[in-house]
Amino acid sequence: MIIVNKTDRNDKNMFKTKNIQKRGYLFILDSIISLLVLTIGISLILSFRAAEPVTQQAEIYSSDIVQFLTKIKIKDLNNEYMGINGEFVANGNITNTENNLLDQLSEFYFRYSNQSCSFCLNLTNVSINSLTKSLLLDQYNFEIAVDDPKLQKRTVLYINKNKPKKENAQLVLPIRRMTSGVYNNTLYGPYIMEVILWQ
Repeated sequence: MIIVNKTDRNDKNMFKTKNIQKRGYLFILDSIISLLVLTIGISLILSFRAAEPVTQQAEIYSSDIVQFLTKIKIKDLNNEYMGINGEFVANGNITNTENNLLDQLSEFYFRYSNQSCSFCLNLTNVSINSLTKSLLLDQYNFEIAVDDPKLQKRTVLYINKNKPKKENAQLVLPIRRMTSGVYNNTLYGPYIMEVILWQ
């Protein structure tokens, strides 16, 4: 016959209870760490997705800018430089208020390239800057260039200063429109006006 001491049983039960409690703490600690790792992983995945450029929004925005430049006429503007009562109309630099904005920019380019108007590029820069400062969103950059097929040259009329270069951009959207017109009974163009938006 083996005599079992009651204190030995109580000690064994105590150890079992402490062991189970330790396992419970470890299980809870393991669950909390797993939940923390899972939360960090999901937030990292979502943050990388948010950094991708939204092409559809950029395409709509770029199309809106081109619509603004091609549909709005000088006579319909209320702008300190290019509007119907603006400085360029008053001093004779804009003679046809029926021109839309892109046509007027191409006329300035024609005068610069064919009639030695040295300040005409400055007119385009001031015009675009005054027209787009309230239109352009901070995350986008903007450039207007003219391709002259006759002279086989490309001239940048306007580009945002102090902005990232389009070579480093995640998204570049060019839109081209052909323009031509008449200035002082002289036919000019066709020019390919390119509006480039990048992010």
